[in-house]
Amino acid sequence: MNSTHPGTARNAHNRVTRFILLADEPRILADFYARVFGWTFEDWSEFSTVPCLGVRTGSGTSGVDGVLIPRHDLFKTQSEPEDAIDFSHLMIAVESIQETMRIAIRNGAVPDGDLVDVEPFPRGQRLRDPDGNGLILVEGADL
Repeated sequence: MNSTHPGTARNAHNRVTRFILLADEPRILADFYARVFGWTFEDWSEFSTVPCLGVRTGSGTSGVDGVLIPRHDLFKTQSEPEDAIDFSHLMIAVESIQETMRIAIRNGAVPDGDLVDVEPFPRGQRLRDPDGNGLILVEGADL
């Protein structure tokens, strides 16, 4: 049995390789992430059966890139729509939670509770992007 925290593995196995971010208004949400985190977007619709934006979260090998697609009923539970949960939830390492929260709120994010302990990071802050997707900002990460 491995006694180290699973997030400390230094190989590609069991690591996130791409994320999917769902949006009711993809272009509006793309603008939010571009303004707050500096992410870039490009049209990848030709590679998908739905309109799709490729998400670049930075350059180099650190970080994970993803796709932003329109939210569909396919990604929600059909039996209890009021309790539907989609899988858009991101943890993002930032230099300053306070500064990033200020920018995020100015661009339409909503705080979602107080500062929290988020292993293996010293602290984190939950918020919701303008489309309601969950985010946790973490600081003090040695990335």
